[in-house]
Amino acid sequence: MDKRKIVFSNYNKFNCIGDKCKYTCCSGWDINIDKVTFEKWKKEKQEFLKYTKKKEKEIFIDKETKDDCSFLDCKGLCKIIKEDGYDYISETCRCFPRIINDYEDITEYSLSLACPEAINFIRKNTFLIDNNRKVIESREVILNILNLEDISLNEKLLIAFQVLNIMREEDIKGIYNDKEFLYEILDNLRRVETDREEAIYELNNLFLDIITNYKDIGIFKELFKDIGDFSENEYLVDYLGVFDKSKKEIKGNEGFLLDIIKSKVISNVISENITENIISLQNIILESFLIDYSLFLKFSLKEKINKESISDYTLAFSRIITSNKEAFLEFIIESFEREIIDISYLAFIGLI
Repeated sequence: MDKRKIVFSNYNKFNCIGDKCKYTCCSGWDINIDKVTFEKWKKEKQEFLKYTKKKEKEIFIDKETKDDCSFLDCKGLCKIIKEDGYDYISETCRCFPRIINDYEDITEYSLSLACPEAINFIRKNTFLIDNNRKVIESREVILNILNLEDISLNEKLLIAFQVLNIMREEDIKGIYNDKEFLYEILDNLRRVETDREEAIYELNNLFLDIITNYKDIGIFKELFKDIGDFSENEYLVDYLGVFDKSKKEIKGNEGFLLDIIKSKVISNVISENITENIISLQNIILESFLIDYSLFLKFSLKEKINKESISDYTLAFSRIITSNKEAFLEFIIESFEREIIDISYLAFIGLI
């Protein structure tokens, strides 16, 4: 039997815009070389091997600087594609930002929001989801909760996080669609004691910990240098009023942010193991909080909050967190001594 295909919003419209891209995917992160491509290089393009390095069991491009791929030319184009063609680039480079998830009888096709052009599709069009998509139960739970009305986006994310944690411990089939059950969870979240000053400082420390290795590198420098320096040097309690104003500005773009979150859920909550899905949702939640906090810092520097700035920070944290899942999980375990963060901490920094 042929597999059913589910193609999510805008997948077939995507085309790389090459040197016109504001944030090239050839800069700012490690570029993996798959085994097939590496063996092809060994046989046919041995001159390429001097630009590779082995890290544990994987092969990566050994970048001449901390920023760009060694095969990126001065115009922002790939020298391999220009001179040798697509057959000689790695699977990562051929596929990105396309995401293909295979299940027993379904194959899903979506786009990674670590690509600015993928985000641009969401900016210009409504994000559409196939109504016959159901494969992963916990993903369906999240998407249904995201459709709740009269609740902030952060509250929806935290409700979903709590529901998935409950589902890991007990069978609650049917109950997780019960609004009374969901609002009871929300009431408990809203009772978490929050000191606004302490919460902002905690969020600021988390922000600095995460961007510390990125703010002086390539594409991230433009996005993080000014707000990173500001967050290190300013007395943030003086900006509580600005924080409230920034939240209003962000709320004006909540529809766009909601579509971004839905896209991330579709592409990343993909496991039949609920613990893995909780960790994926946790990453999405932290990305969302950090995007909001970056926008607050930007707003404090008298810069506008708009779809372009939201797109920029969505891309940045997608590359730092979503595209570096294993490294980010190590960071979480090192920081919190567990792989799944306590819901009270997330509520403390997310419901300010």
